Amino acid sequence: MFSAHILATLFWICLAANESLAQSGSDVDNDVENARKIIAQKAVLGALTIVVGLILLIVGQRIWKATLFFCGFFITGLAGYILLVHFEPSSGYDHRQTVLLLGSLACGMVGGGIALCLWKLGLVALGATAGFLFGMFLLSWKSNGLVSGTNGRIILLSICTGIGAILAVVLQKRLLIVGTSIAGAYSVIFGIDCFAQTGFTQSVNNFLSSPSTVNYENFDRSRDVIILLCAMVVLAVLGIIIQARFTRRIEVW
Repeated sequence: MFSAHILATLFWICLAANESLAQSGSDVDNDVENARKIIAQKAVLGALTIVVGLILLIVGQRIWKATLFFCGFFITGLAGYILLVHFEPSSGYDHRQTVLLLGSLACGMVGGGIALCLWKLGLVALGATAGFLFGMFLLSWKSNGLVSGTNGRIILLSICTGIGAILAVVLQKRLLIVGTSIAGAYSVIFGIDCFAQTGFTQSVNNFLSSPSTVNYENFDRSRDVIILLCAMVVLAVLGIIIQARFTRRIEVW
């Protein structure tokens, strides 16, 4: 249970850090000291997401309790984050980063606890997480999203999330391998881009917000981004192979 808290909290702090970095970049163009601070934060963010991703890729099914907690945490935390951003006043929240981080963490902890106690619901959360990230992957194949309209993105992500949840009910234990491989691959590539800076990390703020929101960023699908997307596919396949063939199988329920 402790490892589950660590895994989920680190990942959500990483996403909140990415939000903070995205906003502060435009305010420090001529401030060398702040620029260095942002570079250091980006490096920490990248390292943490790579570590979380590798854990999910290699041993996701072995630490299944932590995985289920993480997925319940991710889905409800993400829902809390989206609601906070959607209902944010035009002037922005006071202490915006603190509000978004603590609000998302609170929602995530509740969802993670429920997913851990009710493992079938946790498995559905895993499928939903994998489906959602697959939807984000699809959107990344075009600048500012494969689907440009906000409503269209919501529909696409909702369909992918729903299909993932349904597959979780059908596949059950087999989804542990596929779902953790998809989530791990996305996390690793996100972390790599914190160092490579191809622009892939900007897709998160772009796809989960609209031009009218405070944290909106343009996303450019460059050649380097395409290379990362292809690498994500390779990593996901490798994760499935490693967990299916080389990781010791255990009975989880």
